[in-house]
Amino acid sequence: MGWCRDASRVIDDIIINDKIFKSHKNLKCEFSREAEQEITYDDKVKLFLIAFTDGNCSVRNHEANKIYAVEHDVFQFNLFSGWYESLINCEIELFGEEIIK
Repeated sequence: MGWCRDASRVIDDIIINDKIFKSHKNLKCEFSREAEQEITYDDKVKLFLIAFTDGNCSVRNHEANKIYAVEHDVFQFNLFSGWYESLINCEIELFGEEIIK
């Protein structure tokens, strides 16, 4: 997600798509220059909302977005802190750890 001032609508869309995909279970996906693949979409799928940097909106909004995400079983991470010319790691390592769990 490029910005996250109020992520509730984005999270709602993630949840809607998750329900649609789970109802189909087997999805046919096409990737650039690759053959079509069948993907199983089941209850093991984790939902993520990723913001590149926490510098793109207020701490209050980030906290509200995290709370809303947690309430809806969506993992929300801010990968970096600061602005683009001086980024430092924020939750990027936690995000990596959650992906491989």
